[in-house]
Amino acid sequence: MVPTLLPQWQQEIVRIRRALHKIPEIGFEEHQTQRFILDTLAQLEGWQVEPMCGTGVKAVWRSPSATRTIALRTDIDALNIPEQTGLDFASTRPGFMHACRHDGHMAWCWASPMPSAPATFSPMSMWCLSSNRRRNPSAVRTPWWKMGF
Repeated sequence: MVPTLLPQWQQEIVRIRRALHKIPEIGFEEHQTQRFILDTLAQLEGWQVEPMCGTGVKAVWRSPSATRTIALRTDIDALNIPEQTGLDFASTRPGFMHACRHDGHMAWCWASPMPSAPATFSPMSMWCLSSNRRRNPSAVRTPWWKMGF
């Protein structure tokens, strides 16, 4: 299923990854990253998106005939490492970059809610989560699976 979905959206996935690569933010300061994710997902039909856990995002698509659920999760933070790649989509923030490849992880996670994805995965509900929890596990005291999913 996934291989038939991705070629259709390859350019959009690359665009999202490169846009995210330009705006690296360290843990708990991902305000622009969160806004980008919220705005991007809000444009897709049928998805409910909202901030969670400070600078995280929760996106939910519920299939009316769901018999199962899939959850996808990605980190969204970057590292305080100067980027020296020379890429045309290099970091716009001196001293920070997505050296940990979270920009790619986010792009792949966000590929799931592309318009044909719900039809591809139906009858299944989907939850996409982005979180900065990896950097400071004590910052979120409630596990994500107990947050009303």
